[in-house]
Amino acid sequence: MFLKVIILVLYFFIISIYAGEENADEGQKEVGFYTSIEEALKNSPKVSSLWLKNKNLKEFPNDILKLKRIDMLNLAGNFLRLLPEEIGEFNNLSDLDLSNNMLMELPNEIIALKKLKMLRLSGNSFKEFPEEILELSELELLQLVSCNLREIPEGIGKLTKLKVLWLSLNPLGELPKEIGSLKKLEDLHLVCIELKEIPKEIEELRNLKAINLAGNNIGLIPKEVFCLPNIEILNLSNNKINVIPEKMWNLKKLIMLNLRENEIVMMPRMIGQLELLMYLNLSANNINKIPNDIGKLRRLEDLYFSKNNIKEIPKKISNIKELKRLILDHNRIKIIPKEIRGLMNLRLLDLSNNKIKDIPKEIGELEKLGTLLLQSNKIKKFPKEIEKLKGLKHLNLKSNDLSEKEKERIKKLLPSTEIEF
Repeated sequence: MFLKVIILVLYFFIISIYAGEENADEGQKEVGFYTSIEEALKNSPKVSSLWLKNKNLKEFPNDILKLKRIDMLNLAGNFLRLLPEEIGEFNNLSDLDLSNNMLMELPNEIIALKKLKMLRLSGNSFKEFPEEILELSELELLQLVSCNLREIPEGIGKLTKLKVLWLSLNPLGELPKEIGSLKKLEDLHLVCIELKEIPKEIEELRNLKAINLAGNNIGLIPKEVFCLPNIEILNLSNNKINVIPEKMWNLKKLIMLNLRENEIVMMPRMIGQLELLMYLNLSANNINKIPNDIGKLRRLEDLYFSKNNIKEIPKKISNIKELKRLILDHNRIKIIPKEIRGLMNLRLLDLSNNKIKDIPKEIGELEKLGTLLLQSNKIKKFPKEIEKLKGLKHLNLKSNDLSEKEKERIKKLLPSTEIEF
């Protein structure tokens, strides 16, 4: 389970790297943006941003010290072990990226960067939390993912302008209560930090919009979370939660809720009160029934209930007109209700590894369906109406009870579809 979460976190790191490279390409078109020290030195009065990411640098290039007017410096993805004391002379620096190097400490002179707003230090190997950071009072973004940190100092509360704080993949175990002083915080990432509970002071973070607590040892959803009126994204996947408290429905602005890989047995009816929800993931739990109130989630686009004990699909699911992806594999479903026809925007339907014998003719009305996964069921025959699925690109029917004659018939009904038998 832990490995899955790490892979997921690393996936987002890789995506951000590629996104960063694209931004660099775009940035080269902007005045003052350079990706070469040599070119930058030729135009030193005009240089505002220097991007030296993934340049295989083993030492801090001394020539950079001739460009002290820059406001953005990216040295991510190199092999730097030390920063020079002169780093403190970059008076205009507002954005500094030192992620994925080999730093073990920061020079004390870094505290002179009074204009610094964004500091990325993820993927280094600090001996302890760099206390110098606590003097950077203008910081709005601080990333310290996978830095081998074992403790966050109480002084973190001094960074009162922070809006983004990422501390994932550090063996912290706990957080200081002073985190409640970060009143402007909007985005908090605490993935895989061996957390069992969070300090009650987190309820003071009234501006928090996204909190990621995946891959910890949380047994109960902290009640303080329900006091955060602006939460839009809540990720509590890969924990030990067995109950969804009624207070969950206080989070009226919630857009994304991920409770995958927990120990939840029952899905409360009040789920329907989260009217703005667009993404809901409850896969890999022990849920045996989806409440009809799920149909009240009119804005839902992604619904994941794979690897549970669900026996039937609620008829009211047809009310979720915006649903694009419905994932119900590895359950105990026997019947696909005819009301499935109401999901006119459905692109992906996964009902593999269930106990389905019959396919309703109404499935032919899902005109936007591109992928239909029905492998490992007990299907013997398909309705003629599937020929209406003109946009169906992929159909998986492996491990069913289809005769060779029926397979040939299905191929003729769907001549443009890639079919797996």
